[in-house]
Amino acid sequence: MNRKTEHRYRDIASIIPLLLFCPAFIGVNVFLGAAAPAFIAYAAAGSFFYVLFGLMAYCDDSRLLDPIQSGRTGALTILIVFAAVFTGGHPAAAAAITLAGAVAMEFYAHRLIGATGREMAAGGGFINLTLGLVFLVYWIKDPASWADRLNGALTAVLPASFPHPAAAAVLAATGAALLLLLVRSLPELGCLSLGEAYFSRSGRSHRFWYGLVLALRGLFMALTFLSLGWLHGALLTLPGRAGIPRYVAVFRALLLCVCYTQGLVLLAGRLGMPAAVMTAFAVSMGSLIARYGKKGMRYGYR
Repeated sequence: MNRKTEHRYRDIASIIPLLLFCPAFIGVNVFLGAAAPAFIAYAAAGSFFYVLFGLMAYCDDSRLLDPIQSGRTGALTILIVFAAVFTGGHPAAAAAITLAGAVAMEFYAHRLIGATGREMAAGGGFINLTLGLVFLVYWIKDPASWADRLNGALTAVLPASFPHPAAAAVLAATGAALLLLLVRSLPELGCLSLGEAYFSRSGRSHRFWYGLVLALRGLFMALTFLSLGWLHGALLTLPGRAGIPRYVAVFRALLLCVCYTQGLVLLAGRLGMPAAVMTAFAVSMGSLIARYGKKGMRYGYR
C-alpha cells in the first residue's frame, strides 16, 4: 500500500468515530430533554447551511473567519432585535429582514469596500463589543428581566417560530442536496479567487458569478443564523492536512459541526442559552487568538 492510499484510508477511518458521536449526541439531547425536539432538529439542519456558508467563502480569504469572528452573527442579532420591534415579532417578516440584511452585508464587505480578512476581524470585534455593551446596559437597567431579554435575543428564530421537526427535516434535506451540488463545484468556485482577469478568460462574467456567490453566501448565513442563532463557529477555520479528498473533508466538517452544535444544545438545556452562547463565543475567539501571528494568519489576513 503506497503512502497516498494509506492516507486516504486513514482520512476515511477518522470519520467513523464522528458517525457514532453524532447520533449519540442527538439521542442524549432527546433523552435528557435538553431542548424541544424542533430545536434539536433545527440545530442539526443548521449545520448543513453553516458548512455551505464556509464553502461559499472558498473564493476569498474570508474563509479564515467564522461568522462570530467576522461580526456577522452579532450584526444579525442586532438586526433581528430591531426587526422584532418594527414588525411586532412576526417571524416571516423577521426572517425576510434577516435574509436581506445578510445578503447586504456580504455585498457591502466584499463589493463596496473590499474588506480584507484583517479588517473584517477588526470590524467583528467592534460589533461584538457593541453588542456586549448593549446587553450590559440592559442588565444594569433592569436586572430582574435581563435573562429573559437575553434569551429572547439569542434564541434562533426558526425553532421558536416554526416548532415542528418536519420543517427542520425539509430544511436539512434541502441543505444536504445543496451541499452535494456545491462540493462538485468547488474547483470552479476556487477559480473566482484568481481574480477577474483570469476568470474572464473562460468567457464568463466574473462580476455576475461573484455576485451570485455573495448572494448565496448571504442566504446560507441567514439560514445558519435563523436555525442556530449563536450555536456555531470556529470549526470551519480548523487546520487540516493538505490533499484530503474534498468529499471526505466536507463530510468530516459536517459531522464535526453537528457534534459541536448538539453539544452546545445540551449545554443550553442544562445551564441556559446565555451559557451556551458564551461558550461558543469563547471557543470562536479563542481559535482566532490561537491562530494570530502564525504563517497562515499572516498570509491569509494580508
